[in-house]
Amino acid sequence: MTYVFGDIHGCRQPLENLLKRISPGKDDLIITLGDYVDRGPDSRGVLDLLLDLQSHHNLVALTGNHEIMMLDALEGPPSSGFWLLNGGIETLESYQNRKLSSVPEAHWDFIRNLDHIYQQDDLLFTHATPDPQRAIDEFDEEDIYWNRYDSPPAPRQDGLLLVCGHTPTEDGYPLLLNRHLCLDTGAAMGGYLTAMTMETGTYLQENIAGKTREGQVFFDSAPQP
Repeated sequence: MTYVFGDIHGCRQPLENLLKRISPGKDDLIITLGDYVDRGPDSRGVLDLLLDLQSHHNLVALTGNHEIMMLDALEGPPSSGFWLLNGGIETLESYQNRKLSSVPEAHWDFIRNLDHIYQQDDLLFTHATPDPQRAIDEFDEEDIYWNRYDSPPAPRQDGLLLVCGHTPTEDGYPLLLNRHLCLDTGAAMGGYLTAMTMETGTYLQENIAGKTREGQVFFDSAPQP
C-alpha cells in the first residue's frame, strides 16, 4: 500500500496517532508531502518521528517551502526574519534553547536530503502545484515549493494525477479537481492532518485536539468544475 500524508506543520501527535491506526508494514510506501516544521506545537517531535520512521520503513519525504525557509534562515537576516514570521518562532520553541544552533545535526541532514518530487506510475507527488503546462523536467523552484493550488486548476497536460499540499483546503477535507488532489487540510490552522491510501482513496484525519474522521475520494468519478 501507498500512504500519503499532507502538510504536518509540527503536529506530532496527530501524525503519531495516524501512523498507529494505519500500521504500515515494511513493504508499504509512506510519502510525506513536506512542511514538517513551523506553526504547530512540536516541530522537533515531528522530525524525530520521521527520522525513526525512515530507519525501519520505506519513506519518501518531500521538501516543503517551510523546510526551504528554515534552511535559508541559517544565512541570517533577512531570511531568518522571514522564516520567524512564517512559523519559525513555534519551531524554535520546540527546541531546548530556542535557537537554530540547538537544532540537532541529524535534523539538518534530514531536511537537506529530502526529495523534491516523486513519481509512481501515473501519480505525481509534489509539495506545491506545478504549472500544468510544464513537463516534469521543466519544473523550477516555484513549481515545486511555492505555487498555490488554483481552484479549479487546469488539467495537467501529461495526464498524471498530481498529489500535492501547500495550499490549505477551505473545509479541511481533501480536494480533487481536474486530477489535482490537495491533501493540505490545515493541520496547524484549526483543520486536520490527512493520511490517504492511494490504492483506494480512503483517508483518515486527526486534529491536534484528537478528533478524528474518515472518508473516501473517488479518483475516477470526482466531479469536475
